Amino acid sequence: MKFKIYLILLLLFSCSSNSEINQEGYFKDNNNNRIKTFSYKKNLSEDDIKTHAYKQMNTAGSITSAYYFLESSPIPRSGLSSAKNIFVANEVINLFSKNIKYAYIRNNNGISTFVNCTKEPKNDLCVEH
Repeated sequence: MKFKIYLILLLLFSCSSNSEINQEGYFKDNNNNRIKTFSYKKNLSEDDIKTHAYKQMNTAGSITSAYYFLESSPIPRSGLSSAKNIFVANEVINLFSKNIKYAYIRNNNGISTFVNCTKEPKNDLCVEH
């Protein structure tokens, strides 16, 4: 009986949504290009976020972008998810660009770039276009 209780408790704790990084918004088009927004807790390091970014799903030949916002910041959610195309999705991201702390992109050639937008605020991934 004790084993069952421990097992249930373990499952409850492992399935909890108390993650350090949470997906907030998601866009995917017919060409498998993806844009994701995430919130993260203040105690996370840049390396933690970078590791998370490099693990994002990507389809060969497509673009995957991820934008990281401090959990208390305004973050694009439903506007991103309901965007009709990638251009509109990028416009939604641009509306929140001043709040982006980290940005990641894997381009259609498979080359990945991660940027700390606090240190490089004028980087193309970080600024409003």
